[in-house]
Amino acid sequence: VEIEFNGIRVKPGDIIFGDRDGVLIVPKEAEEEAFSRALEKSRGEKLVRKALEAGMSTVDAFEQFGIM
Repeated sequence: VEIEFNGIRVKPGDIIFGDRDGVLIVPKEAEEEAFSRALEKSRGEKLVRKALEAGMSTVDAFEQFGIM
């Protein structure tokens, strides 16, 4: 059964994540792309963390990786 909560529609099969910062609803039809992009960003953040641990400045890390 589809529901609407505060103007947001949630359909069967949609994925809902929530934590202290908020709630995210991933529509079923966007699931593959959303998770693929999230994993890609996570991998990039791991590279940034390793570069920072190795002594790279935050400015240089952002210039090289484009994320923090």
